[in-house]
Amino acid sequence: MEAPPDALSRDSAVRRAVKDISFGSVAGMVSKVFEHPFDLTKVRLQAQVLDASARFAGPLDCLSKTWTHEGLRGLYRGLPAPIVGAMAENASLFLVYGELQNLIRKLTARPLSADPTLPQLALAAAGAGMATSFLLCVSSAPS
Repeated sequence: MEAPPDALSRDSAVRRAVKDISFGSVAGMVSKVFEHPFDLTKVRLQAQVLDASARFAGPLDCLSKTWTHEGLRGLYRGLPAPIVGAMAENASLFLVYGELQNLIRKLTARPLSADPTLPQLALAAAGAGMATSFLLCVSSAPS
């Protein structure tokens, strides 16, 4: 006995959603691993304005002193919280972008296997960015 066609499309939609969320989460984690030492450097340089004398002469000095005195662990201090945020941000971005592409295909009566046009991709990207921005603003709003 075969499953009805709408059951297959629901299963396919769930698979697509799981894939988008998974790949988005991995993308968020990987980006933070590369970005975090530079963000840490920026924060340390901004914070030294409050000190009586500057601890670092510039970004490269900050990176090298952090590496010398604290090692690899020092460069990645405070990484878990930004990773969780990046996972949520990229997962929502990937998910909404994919679903908006599918919605546009349905509205224009194109098969799901057809590639969207450039304006359709731009519309999906703009919508995904808007939705993700809204999610980030709501989640970071003070209580």
